[in-house]
Amino acid sequence: MAEDAETVSELLAAWAATKPDAPLFSWLEDKNQSVKATLSLTYGDVEKAAARTAHKLRHKEGVKEGARCLLVYEPGLAYIVAFLGVSRAGGIPVPVFPPEPRRRKTSELHAFCQIAESCGAAFALTSSLYDFAKKTTALSKLVAGGDATWPSSLKWVVCDIDKSTPGLAAAPASQEVAFLQFTSGSTSAPKGVVITHSSLKHNLDLIVDDLKADETTINVSWLPQYHDMGLIGSYLGTLRCGGRGYYASPLKFVARPASWLEAISQVRGTHTQAPNFAYALVTRKPPSQTLDLSCLKHAINAAEPVDAAVIDAFERFFGEKHALRKGVVFPTYGLAESTVLVCGNGVMRCRIDADALRERRCVSSEEGVALVGCGAPRSDRGVSIKIVRIDDDDQGTATLGENEVGEIWVRSPSVARGYWGVEDPSFGASIDGESGFLRTGDEGFFREGELYVCGRRKDLIILRGKNHYPQDLERCAERAAPQLKPGCVAAFSVDDKGEERLVVIGEVRDDASTRKKRSQDGAYAALCEQVASSIAHEHGASVDTLCIVAPRTVPKTTSGKIARRRCRDAFLADKLDVAYRSSDGPTTAVVAEQPTSSYEHSGVVADVARALGKVSRRDASSLPSKRPLADLGVDSLDLAQFKGVLEGEFGLQGLPDDLLFRDDCTLAALGALVERGGAFTEEAYARCVRDLDVEGGGAKKKGDWVVENCACCLVCCPGKLR
Repeated sequence: MAEDAETVSELLAAWAATKPDAPLFSWLEDKNQSVKATLSLTYGDVEKAAARTAHKLRHKEGVKEGARCLLVYEPGLAYIVAFLGVSRAGGIPVPVFPPEPRRRKTSELHAFCQIAESCGAAFALTSSLYDFAKKTTALSKLVAGGDATWPSSLKWVVCDIDKSTPGLAAAPASQEVAFLQFTSGSTSAPKGVVITHSSLKHNLDLIVDDLKADETTINVSWLPQYHDMGLIGSYLGTLRCGGRGYYASPLKFVARPASWLEAISQVRGTHTQAPNFAYALVTRKPPSQTLDLSCLKHAINAAEPVDAAVIDAFERFFGEKHALRKGVVFPTYGLAESTVLVCGNGVMRCRIDADALRERRCVSSEEGVALVGCGAPRSDRGVSIKIVRIDDDDQGTATLGENEVGEIWVRSPSVARGYWGVEDPSFGASIDGESGFLRTGDEGFFREGELYVCGRRKDLIILRGKNHYPQDLERCAERAAPQLKPGCVAAFSVDDKGEERLVVIGEVRDDASTRKKRSQDGAYAALCEQVASSIAHEHGASVDTLCIVAPRTVPKTTSGKIARRRCRDAFLADKLDVAYRSSDGPTTAVVAEQPTSSYEHSGVVADVARALGKVSRRDASSLPSKRPLADLGVDSLDLAQFKGVLEGEFGLQGLPDDLLFRDDCTLAALGALVERGGAFTEEAYARCVRDLDVEGGGAKKKGDWVVENCACCLVCCPGKLR
């Protein structure tokens, strides 16, 4: 029986024996502004394909019990089949973001190398489409001489969906690790969360129970399949309840957000999951036709801070125009270290004084910041949460009561075994004589039984669902602009109407007169442009505001470390000694009138520039027409949205997913494509750029694989679910 299955392999075999012809996974494509299923697999199909993969790995490729196997797949159903196949073979699946040489030296490439080394992976599973032989040669050259080492000992194994025989039958697990979920979203050393079969089973049961999911459930998701909320909450959650799932590429959603809700309406989806920004984005870019969303019963809002105003706007707009029922969007809290879900189904709201909250005090105020509850811990399922006071030595001293702000500690059968090969005090913490707690690093409080998450003790920055370590962004800024003092750059995020914005502040050595001169002659403007471009290119993050400040004014601790929380507070209070400020966002007033680079566009190029400026919240005149788009400081999520605009508003159909990230793709080139018209071809594109003088960038090259570039900017990096 499926409910008795202890592992996902046993679970799949049980359902396949019960209903082999019932549909399980379907893949959606969005072509010509229309969503269609292009591949569907039944329970029996997935069982056969996973068994075939397991047989190949065990008997032909030499995968032993406990061998770590990287899953290097483009978005598609082959990934989940490979995951289930590795698990059945007794190996340990390790989801990773597939590296791509076209993006040169990026954080994703470094993370891939570090993950392979950290877990001691011996195998890398991939698909025929990835073309690993060509990719790995180029990737190994990119990391040569750098601070990362290409894992040349990896044995690459092509595993496509194969339903032939023989296959390996499901058997009880011979080792306790289900898979490794790496949490780092940047270049700092990734840590592999060890998810056991027992913790996975407990969390899946918790999810199914919380969502009231069953065999009638129809899940619709575009979340990256290597992210915990996508893999566990969407794919494996559907398998656990015996329902059906429809899935799409993250890039397709970002390019045309309406496709998500169109799919729900079309297939009569009952459940879905997405980060907060996705609800805001689809409300701003709604479907053109009327939908029937009355089928939707439960929508999780997680993976980043949840904003009450975003939920209200989404439910109001789609309720009035598209039959969405009120109260179907539920704030949820979780983290990879607790498999994925801690608690959900939040319904409570409150308003807390913002100044008091920064001081970790919970004071009600009608004019305060609106916070949403993330539900109550399921004590009937063994989930316990404590709010703990932390002293100056970062030690827990006491359990706090309701309306008292402290660090969130979790004890649950879902909590992971720890980090692979790393001892970490976050696991197994004790307080008030009770042990076995996970320190989450998040801050919150209880009110009327519900958990409210209000901040992070950790400096982790979450932008559009992607994790960024501030020290990585700071080092990137220092490399891009040597004029900045090393160790005197701070990166942090601020809230702007429910969306997190990235702020970078950096000291220069210049005296007051030199600072004034350089703020007026464009030197600081060029510096800011260099920093923004490098951060966007290496990390896929858009710098909203960059402040050049006077020497010795960046707040630091007594030991000389950057005090990022104090930096953020000083920025919000306008207490920094700012010499120059470059800002694309509405966070606070610009310090003074400052000159910026200005470019004149004409004709179709002007229209294209305005479209990019609107998507990226920039003045079109600040965007040069002959520089690669990837070097303009525009993050990859905005570029993916821009691709949707080019297809929908300018009629450019069939654009490759990697086009806007190429070194020869400029506004001028896109303008030439628009003027030419017709379907995209590589030959036509080559003619358009042949005579253009491209500024900056590397050697011109054609992308040879359809890469989901924006996936890493959404929720690909496992971490917080808020």
